[in-house]
Amino acid sequence: MDRLGAAQERRWQRAQAPSVFVLAFVVLALFAWERDLFDADEGRYASVAANMAASGDWVVPHLNGMPFMDKPPLVYWVQAVPTALFGRTELFARLPTLLAGAIWVLMIFLLASTWTGSLGKAWWAALLAMTSMAGIVGSRVGPQMDMPLAAAVATALYAGWLGLTRGGRGPQLLLGLAVGCGLLIKGPLVAVVPTLVAVGWVIAGVPWRSALRLLFSPWAWAVAVLVAAPWYVLVERAQPGWIAHFITYEHFGRFSTGDHRSFNPFWFYVPIVILYLAPWTPLGWGGYERITRGGRFGRPLLGFFACSPWGPCSWDAALPGQLDVGERRVRAGRIAWAWFLAAFLLYSISTRKLLNYLLPAAAPLFVLIGARLHGLVWTRSWQPCALAFLAGLGLIVAGALVAGGLLFPFATGRLPSDLEVERFGPAGPWLMAAGVLMLAGVAVWMWLRQDALRAPALVLAAACGWWCMDLGLSRIDGIGSSHRLATALINQLPTDAVQVSLKRYPQGNEFYGGPRLWIAGGTPDDWAQREIVNPYARRAWEAAGGAALTPEPFGLEDTRGGLLTGAQFEALWASDREVLVICRWGEIQHLGGEIVAGPFGGGGRTDLFLLRNRPQKAEEGR
Repeated sequence: MDRLGAAQERRWQRAQAPSVFVLAFVVLALFAWERDLFDADEGRYASVAANMAASGDWVVPHLNGMPFMDKPPLVYWVQAVPTALFGRTELFARLPTLLAGAIWVLMIFLLASTWTGSLGKAWWAALLAMTSMAGIVGSRVGPQMDMPLAAAVATALYAGWLGLTRGGRGPQLLLGLAVGCGLLIKGPLVAVVPTLVAVGWVIAGVPWRSALRLLFSPWAWAVAVLVAAPWYVLVERAQPGWIAHFITYEHFGRFSTGDHRSFNPFWFYVPIVILYLAPWTPLGWGGYERITRGGRFGRPLLGFFACSPWGPCSWDAALPGQLDVGERRVRAGRIAWAWFLAAFLLYSISTRKLLNYLLPAAAPLFVLIGARLHGLVWTRSWQPCALAFLAGLGLIVAGALVAGGLLFPFATGRLPSDLEVERFGPAGPWLMAAGVLMLAGVAVWMWLRQDALRAPALVLAAACGWWCMDLGLSRIDGIGSSHRLATALINQLPTDAVQVSLKRYPQGNEFYGGPRLWIAGGTPDDWAQREIVNPYARRAWEAAGGAALTPEPFGLEDTRGGLLTGAQFEALWASDREVLVICRWGEIQHLGGEIVAGPFGGGGRTDLFLLRNRPQKAEEGR
């Protein structure tokens, strides 16, 4: 589609934006209710929201009876409202990320249409984003805060771009709303990332005075404060000192020092970008002819890096247009590249690096590959479908191995293989179906004569492939979810046994109706329990009198839950009290006792068992 005029562009954006949002939500949400919640971290956040809905405390989040103050509450609120009205379901638990994923795709569509002036390129950018690993994993199976933060950042930067190019109060208000929501999602990062991107835009040619006026817009900050400040005031009254902890530890402390999940290499996010774009990764490369012309030694290697998403050549080749910013004109490719590079460098500097953290940098990547696919629709190039072809073959082979009991891709324990075959086998046919659909899309791309249907068929095949893989995961018994473990704990509730989780916590236990548990062996420095017993939660629990409940381990109030030291647990295990402990397969021999049920998933493991300490005494009491 030819470049649009500004007025026509805005009319077409308003007309097609609702369709983009609805389509993205359907693609991202379809069959998302079929699979149990993964404990890391879906089950944890869903349990917090379920507690919020049940208790009516909408200010202080709680998990297992202790304040869970890692993050602000907007995601919990979006989960808790439908939960309170209609009950607990996996779909409501995933609703914040599904909605955020659809908003993120919509922002990509709007950015692409604004930067390229082409609705065709904008549609391809949106379609590739919603069928990529970044969109699917971030919205359907990823930790619950990162996609909402990415959507808030993308909205803030889109509003900022409108403020720079069109002016007016509307973009400033939208910017403030996005920042305010981001402050209620994950905190100050929603302001840090756009500020660094604004610096990159100034370097790319945007007038610095215009950028400063927008960054310090009183209208934007007034809306942000109006949206976020009330909760911060209320939570500081309820939990004095939390804001200082949140800023110093949850942001600067974890950013600079990391924790047990730290990955120090600066280059960690280089392969993550490749994964984000899958199966469309090859579209991130372009413009080789500028570097490799002449065939001199070293030119192909230089071209590989210079024409990748990390180098400006690829962006200039795919987004060559000029954009008006006041009296200046800047290259669209440089604006998109500055956004990606600023966020990429920020997260690369951090010592704490996880897969989904880089999502705020991903939006311009899909503007890039959407523009490139638009230019290849009328060709029979292998570039758009090269990785999809390899992925299809890989899924067929992997599915056959899983069905045959030769591959257990998600096992984190060390169980006998006959137990794992029973768990993983049902996923095999679904993985093979995903691979067949991927290959079908490749075949359509390469051989269909009706060019207008070729690229849509390839994208549809990718979406169907993702759905099949997710349906296959839903058929795996007890992997990544504490649903079955919570059910087993509920079945043990009529007894007077003390229920203890050893050195870990099944995060989705409370969402699935399980009881509060005593957590044994955790200290503030014990990384195995940082996810549930972080330093702030321990201090708050002890300050509320929790520590006074366990001077000796024989008078425990079973319904309260709380913390036990390693010594307290050992004394309890050897006492006359009946104890049910959640432990790993490898810990059973050390503890002794009787296996009640298992194996289960939960707490990042797949080899958890329920173990009773005194089976003879339990039998006598019946």
